Amino acid sequence: DAVLQTIRQTMIMALLGCRANVLSVLKTFCTNYGLPSIRGAHYRPQYPKYVRIVEVGPRDGLQNEKEIVPTDVKIEFINKLSQTGLKSIEVTSFVSPKWVPQMADHSEVLSRIKRVQGISYPVLTPNTKGLMAAVS
Repeated sequence: DAVLQTIRQTMIMALLGCRANVLSVLKTFCTNYGLPSIRGAHYRPQYPKYVRIVEVGPRDGLQNEKEIVPTDVKIEFINKLSQTGLKSIEVTSFVSPKWVPQMADHSEVLSRIKRVQGISYPVLTPNTKGLMAAVS
């Protein structure tokens, strides 16, 4: 419980921008629990060796547009993104056209894009019905 309290206190101070207090709490926490100490401002968190960047513009960026973007424009957009070096491009969403009219052409977009080897083209399927539509 003391661990949770310390973590909670650290998070609150971090959110409030109290850097000095955060470092003080972390130093005390590390000392109390036998963890490697933190040397003031030189503390650096461990970052992952690799990150995965997923471009979501064709789906998330377009779904809120008031005017319907033509299918050919969406396909051209995705094909151009495929030439940029991205490894993952989320192309569409299998949702009800009633709720998200912009994605009504999801099957056509997915079937007509030019797939480039080494790039994944995931889709959003928020429910079973959408999943079944994407699989078919």
